[in-house]
Parts: sequence; structure tokens; C-alpha cells
Amino acid sequence: MDRTFAVVLRAHRPYRVVDLSRCVLYALLLWLAIQGQPANATTAEVAPTYYTNDLLQPLDPLASMDQNDSTGWRAAVALVADPVDTRLGRSFDIQVATLVRNFQLNGYVLQGHALPWRAAGKDPADARPHQRLPGVLLFRRDLWRERADIQPAVVYFVLYLVGESPVFGVQRIAMCKAVLRARSLNAGHRSALPGELVRCDESPKHAPSARAGEYDTAWVQVLGPTFSGSMTSLAEVARQSSVHLDLMSPSATVDSNALLLQNAVAQGHLRYRSYVHWQQHQQLETLFAYLWQHHGVCPGSVVILAEQSSFGEGAQRVELLKEAARDTPCQGKQAPQLMQFPQNIAAIRAEHAQMQARNKGDVSLSLVPNQNLELDMQDAGISLDLPPVYQPSLTSRSDELSLQQLMDKLSVQIKPRAVLVVATDIRDRLYMLDVVRQATPSALPVTLEGDHLLAHPDYRSSNRGTLMLPHTRMQLCYTREDRDAIWHECGWKASGSNERERSRRTREEWRAAASRDRAEHPDRERRRLNFATDYAAGLFRASQVLLNPSLTPPPEDKARGSRRMTVVTLAGTQQIEFSGSDGDSTGSMGTLIASDWRTLSANFLLPIMWGASSLLLAASLWLWGSSRPGRTILPAFRHAVREVEWWMRALPKWTRDRLPMSRRLQEPPMRSDRTPDIMVTLLCLLSLLLFVTLLVDWLQMLWVAHSAGTDAISRASNPALGNYMRLVHGRDAGMAAILMGLYLWLVLLVLARLHAWNQRCHGHWRGGVVHPGRNPHAARDFHGSALIIALLLSVPPLLAWCVRRPVTVDDTTPTVLMSFLILLACVYFLLQAFLQAHRLCCLTRDIRQQVMDELPKRLIPAGWPSPRHLGIAPSSPLTVVFGDGDWHSLDKGGEDWPLAPPPRRLNNWSEQHDPDDIRVWQDRTVAELKFALVTVRSCLWAAFIGPVTVLAMIHVHPFAFEWEHSMIALGMMLLALAASAYITYRAEQATLIGQMFTQDGARVSFTDLLQAMGGKLVLAVTVLAATLSPDLGNSLQGMLGLFKF
Repeated sequence: MDRTFAVVLRAHRPYRVVDLSRCVLYALLLWLAIQGQPANATTAEVAPTYYTNDLLQPLDPLASMDQNDSTGWRAAVALVADPVDTRLGRSFDIQVATLVRNFQLNGYVLQGHALPWRAAGKDPADARPHQRLPGVLLFRRDLWRERADIQPAVVYFVLYLVGESPVFGVQRIAMCKAVLRARSLNAGHRSALPGELVRCDESPKHAPSARAGEYDTAWVQVLGPTFSGSMTSLAEVARQSSVHLDLMSPSATVDSNALLLQNAVAQGHLRYRSYVHWQQHQQLETLFAYLWQHHGVCPGSVVILAEQSSFGEGAQRVELLKEAARDTPCQGKQAPQLMQFPQNIAAIRAEHAQMQARNKGDVSLSLVPNQNLELDMQDAGISLDLPPVYQPSLTSRSDELSLQQLMDKLSVQIKPRAVLVVATDIRDRLYMLDVVRQATPSALPVTLEGDHLLAHPDYRSSNRGTLMLPHTRMQLCYTREDRDAIWHECGWKASGSNERERSRRTREEWRAAASRDRAEHPDRERRRLNFATDYAAGLFRASQVLLNPSLTPPPEDKARGSRRMTVVTLAGTQQIEFSGSDGDSTGSMGTLIASDWRTLSANFLLPIMWGASSLLLAASLWLWGSSRPGRTILPAFRHAVREVEWWMRALPKWTRDRLPMSRRLQEPPMRSDRTPDIMVTLLCLLSLLLFVTLLVDWLQMLWVAHSAGTDAISRASNPALGNYMRLVHGRDAGMAAILMGLYLWLVLLVLARLHAWNQRCHGHWRGGVVHPGRNPHAARDFHGSALIIALLLSVPPLLAWCVRRPVTVDDTTPTVLMSFLILLACVYFLLQAFLQAHRLCCLTRDIRQQVMDELPKRLIPAGWPSPRHLGIAPSSPLTVVFGDGDWHSLDKGGEDWPLAPPPRRLNNWSEQHDPDDIRVWQDRTVAELKFALVTVRSCLWAAFIGPVTVLAMIHVHPFAFEWEHSMIALGMMLLALAASAYITYRAEQATLIGQMFTQDGARVSFTDLLQAMGGKLVLAVTVLAATLSPDLGNSLQGMLGLFKF
């Protein structure tokens, strides 16, 4: 075959044979030269080119630079989450971005980088170079820009990056090479020494022993470990490389990490410092103290769902949990119950996300765009820190059943009061929080890590109310005196205080010191930094000490002002106020995350509600002191607006005479169907209270908007800012009470109309208008029966809440009671609407049979009643308006309505034909029917607005069993909508009513239904869209391009 191939080459391209032979010879000589190198020589390892810019030799990043006295350098090692061997690629990205951010804050620029982790979609020959080669970030600081005569003029900082896993720890070979090169660079050697890295490629038992010399007392600073599970591997690397490691952990919180320094495993090679504000036992101690003081919950009622990792094992230490509860009355009682969720939870989560994506179909291509990027939960990830799954299609089903079994046990047998979810991957944590919330809605979900993704718009509604205990503050403040000074944390370096005094400060003392320092040195530069995760904030603090060794940050056990609990809200996260051993929290500003629509809604909500309260106040005052006092059946809003001129003329005479007599209508004596003065007074007082409260809130919001960015608004404890932020975050109990007050005003108005109509029905029954045998319930008010039925239907949800008694961050007792009262009112008015509609149908039947059929046909005009004879436009019966003319028609007839007079009266009426008398009777009949229809319509609106009020209250304050409340409210709203359609159909089919007001008589048309239900349909569609699509507001804002003000 070789001969044939040569012949073919010679036949087609004879001049290429010599060149090919020469290339083969050169390649053979090069291979022999490489094989003939000494065994102890160090070869320059080249980083993969797809993740580098100009650093092709990560171990010798300074080898190509000129060595002179004007150049200086330092080196250290940073441990980052391995993006290839674990499923923590996001953590790696955040850590690298945090490191670059910190170096840039301190005057460095990123000159070069080399990352050995393979790029997405690449398949190089060596697929895992990160296991034997560290990454590197090369930073440069030009000191000559600050002062011309400074030496060295340029300083480089070589930061080696080594991947780690929460299970197997660090990459040992890459870590060994990184610490050896960092030690060599710190000793002044720009390039690697011959044979320096040989020990890293050998197993620990065959590695050469440590050499006595210049490195024995040198310490290499390491930003890590990120995970507590890396401690053992770090000790092994320190022994193998014979290097002293100064560990500066930014996020490891397990208390037992420090015990390794006293063990023979470390052999004095390790030094450990933690830069978290909270250790794990402090987190649990604060959690149990909060649960006991605010909810009376002992640790025995808490369930810990943990993963199989060092972090999860640390959270399950029983002696640690008992120690955390030592300061509460729960000491000596049952410890928390420890459970582990399936190891392959990521596969279950990914398959559920893929199934939901398939079920959505083309919903993502709808006309309403999503303003935020969708949170991808479909990637299960491939990692080496856990054993692989060889039959995922079957194993995931089995693990899902195990997870469901665990959730069934929690919901049926254990019934915990709080569930602590411990998971390293944020996607697993989100999925488990969602599963826990569905299985145990009465339990408080808790997580020991802070992450902004918990407030992602896709999961914000399900995670609302989740309690976060971040181990490090996610908002840091740094300040410096001048350009040449170093950055230090605000309040830590204050004039006239030493380190010992600073370490003893409490939270209030820290706040006072920071305020005093800001007042005494207003010219100091300050930076407020927000971080996506708590481990990013801890890494920033640790790297700040790495760059400034003279800086001493507040120790974690004395930084009382740093201990904070955070709750997930509808607008991001907010700190909760907890009076514990550490004092109150430092305010309620919180962190806004993708809250544009919430902020915009708050800016529009307050003025709109204040305008509504203004209309309520005007209508109440009109009912109390106008020309028509007590006439609640009239459209009060319309008359209040029409009579502005009358109000302006009446005000100057108010002290002399209540009403200008020249403009008052002729009033009959006190009528039984007029609203009592006590009811009108209540309407006035309630509307005045709502008006003043909303006006104060609106003025505070305007002041916040006007003072934004000034010193007056800079304090998070500012009450005006606190009230505004509580509304934006959806934790404003005052706004929920205001919404309840608005609905209560409507309830009082409808009750007044219902009372007036019942009084008229009593008069009809006493005067013989209604036949007692045919309509025996005509004289009843139905208050007692409707109220009893409403109680029977409303008490079970309240009893379920009392029995389950959920644990929530915000006190939900007032909102639950308000929702119970609203549900009670809705059922009551819905029953009243049906009963009053039935009474009206019976009344029209009696009018037809007892009057119209008994009178001669000549007395009643042909075709009466019809819209043409009444002089009105055809409309649905439930859209009629009771006006002043109808009220005067009732007054003209007096209390005696001759609908069912005795036969002698009918004969006299027939013989003494008086057209005016017949016309008065007709007008009186039309007015009575309008009175009844307005009352029925008011009951339907009260039954419909109640659920809408509950859904609005859910958006301004958390509810216990929020999903159940939403479903009940939506069900009641749809039931009220269906009742409106049914009553409209019955009214148009009733005798006289359909003929009197509609165009088609007793035939019901689709147009009539739309007229009667148009407002309710629009409101129902809006509420359904806002409830079932929580991100609708953000989508509409992105589509319409609205602007904040």
C-alpha cells in the first residue's frame, strides 16, 4: 500500500515527495530532542489558547518581561469553584469578576489572563488541563502615575487560580504548582527553577522531602477555601509541596475547619482565617432565637434538608444545633430533625424544567415580551464530584418518588414549623424551596446562603417570604481618606479609636461611629458595593486584606452590626427587624432587584388611591350636608361632582345655615327609606381618615423622590423612605389596611342602599301591595339567613388557618382576619343579590297580576312599559341609573303606593279617569323597579370588588397560604361574575323589567350581557392576568416603554 501511495504521489505531484520526506525527518529529530532532555528539567507548560490573551505560560507569567529595579511583583493563590468538574460554573464566574473588581478598586488593571478550563463546545486533545495546570490573572499597577520618583514604578500581582470542589477539594497537582510558583515569585525568582515542580507530578508518598533553606519560614497567601470540604486536600498539598499556606477563607462557615490546625494532618503547614461575618453556629443560633422569640418555635419543630457535602454535614451536627439553642427556653428539648434529599436532585430539577418548557409551547413567542432573561433550570450539569448516573431515565424517576415520599412525610407526619434547605447549587436550592413550599405551605422556608437569584422574577412569587441568613453582608461600604490611602470598611477606622475598642462595638455603636466619621470627614471618598452572593462579598473582603496586609477587618465574632437576616420580597430582598441579642436591624431599605414595575406602580398607586379617597370624601360630604341628605340610592359620585358650584356657594353660609334654603329642594318629612345619620356620619369619618392617610403617604413619596441622593435620604432608618420601601417590597401592612378601608366604605354604602330597599319592601307589604300568600318572604330582610350562610362558608378557611397556624416573617394575622371579613361580606352580598332579585321578580309579577291585568286597557298606553315610553335609551336592567326624577316620583306618591288597591278603589279609578293619576302611578312603578335594580347591582359589585381587594392586598402585604387565598379570591370573583350574568338573564326574563328597559323585551341579547357585565369583565381579565402572570407588569413596561419618575 505504501508503494502504491508513493506511485500516486509521484504521478500527480512529483515535486512534493522530497518536501514530505524532509518534514518527516525534521519531526523525528524534534521528537528525539524532546526525549533526550534531562529528567529534572522543567518544561514550560502552555495554556490552552482558547482561554488566554497574551499569557501562554501560566506558570511563568513574568518570564518575558525585563528585570530591573523599577518593577516589583507579588504572588498569591485564589481557590475558585471548578467550572468543569462541578456544576458551579456560575460561582466561578462571580468569583473571577469579584477578584477583578477588587483589584481595580485598588488601582490595578488586568493585563493578562490564562484559564486552563476548557471553553464551552470545545474538545481539545487534553480535555482537562486544569487538573495539572493552574490558571492565572496578571494585574498591573502603574505607581508612576501617582508619583514620578516612586520605586518600583510598576507593580505586578500574579494571582494563580486553582479549582476546587465541595466534595474532593482542590486540584492537587495544579494547587501544588501554584503554591510553589507563588513562593518562588515572592522570593524574587521571576522564572521557575529547574526541578522545582517535579514533586507536584509525583504521588505524595514518592515526593522528595522538604529542603531546608529560604522557604522554610515563608508563607503563601491563599484566598480560600471556598468550601469547607477542601481543608483536607489543602493539608495534603501543603505537606507534599512543603509550603506554609496562609488560608484566608471568604465563605467556609463550618466551625470544625479550625480544628485541622491542631491535628497532625496539617503538621504546622496551615494558618486559617475566616472573613465571613457569621459562622454556621452563629447563623443557627440567630435563627433559633428568632423562631422562639417571634413564633414560639423550638428547634424540635425545625427540619433540615441537606445535601451530601461538608456544608450539609456541618449543618447536621447535633451538638452544634444544641449549642445554638442554648440561650433559648428550648434548651434540653428535642433537636432539629435531619433529612437528606436525593443525591441526583439536579436531574429531577432539569427534567421538570424541560417538561415545563415543552408544555409552554410557543408561549415565549407571544406579543408580550419578557423584560428579564429566563432562569435556565434545564441543565443538570456534568460533574466529577459525584458518581455518574448510568441510567438517568430510570434513576431520576426513582429519585423523584423518593423525594415525594420525603415531602409526604413532612406534610403528613412531621408537619414542621420551619424547613432549612442546605444546597450548594443555587438551582437545586431554588427547586427544593419550591417543592418545600408546595408540600408544607405553613412552614417557614430558610436558607443559610444569600443569593440574589432567590429574588429572580421567575421564582419571586414562590420564594416570597423565604428567610435568608447570609454568612456575609451582601452590601459593603468602603472609604478612604485620600487617593494614596487604602480602602477600609466604613465605621471600622474612625478617629480616636484603636483596634481593641473597635472590636468591642455593638451594632448601635458601629452605626454611631460610622455616622460620626461621615460627619467629621465629609470629603472622604466612599464606595457602596453590592454583590450577587454572600460568598462574593466574603471574597472581596478577603482579597482586600490580601492587597493591603496592614488592614485589619472587623473580626467575625465582634462585628455585631454585620449580623442581619434577609427576606425575599416582590421587589428583591429586605432586611427584617429582629430584636435579639444583637439589637435591631439597621433599617428597612433592602435591595431592589428588577423592581422597575413595582416602583412605577407605587409611584402611580398612591396618587390614584388618594384621588379615589377624595371622591369618597366628596360623596360622603354630599350625602351628609347637601341638598339631598341621606339619599344613598342616588349616584353620589356623580352628584358630588355636578354640585361643585353649589358647594362653593354653600360654604360661606355653613356657619349660619346648614344649607342655603333658596337652593334646597322641597323635602318631605323624614322618610323610612332614608339612610340614618349614623351611617352617613360613619361614611364621612372613614373617607376623611382614608383621605388624610393617603395624602400623608403621597407627600412622603414625593419627598423621597425629591430628596433622592441627598444626605436627608441617605439614612436607611428614615421613616419616609422606610414606608415607601415597604410598599415597593410588598410588606406594607398600612396599605393593606387602607385597601380594607376603601372596601369597607363600599360595604357601608351598599348596606345603606340595602336598608333603604328593605324599608320600602316593608311598606309595600304593610300597604297590601304584595300578596302575602304568593310572596310570604316579601317582608323579610334576609340579614340573618344570609349572614348565617356566609359564616358557615367562611369559617372553615379561618379554622384551617388557626389549626395550621403558619410561620411567616411578617405577621399575617391582621391580613387573614381582613380577608376573612371580606370573604364573609362577599358571600353575604352574593346571597343578598340572589334573594333581592327573587323578591323583585315576585314584585313585578304581583304588579302585573294585581294591577295591570285588573285595569281597563284604555287606562294604560299601548306598548307600556318600554324604553320609548320612558324616554330612555334601551339598556340592560342592571345598568339603569336612579336619578332625581325617580326620587321625586317616589315623593309624589307619598307612602301609599296604589299598586294593589281594593276593588272599590279600582272601580273608582276606572270611572274617574285622571291621566295625571295614571302617569304618577307609572312613574312611581318605574322608580320602584329602578330602586330595586340599583340595590341588586350594588350587592353584585360589593361581592365582586371583595376578591379584587384581597388580590390587591396580597400584592402589598404577604398572606399566609397565599396560593390558597388567591385561588379562593379568584373563585369568588368568577362566581360573582357568573351571578351577574345569571341575574341579568333573570331580570330580563322577569315580568315588566325586560319590557321596560331592553330593546328586545324579554329576549336576552349578548349586547345586554356585555352592557351589564362590561366593567366586571374588564376588571376580571385584568386581575386574572396580573395574578396568573406575575411578570406581566415588567412585560408591559418593556413593551410600552414607560418611564419612572
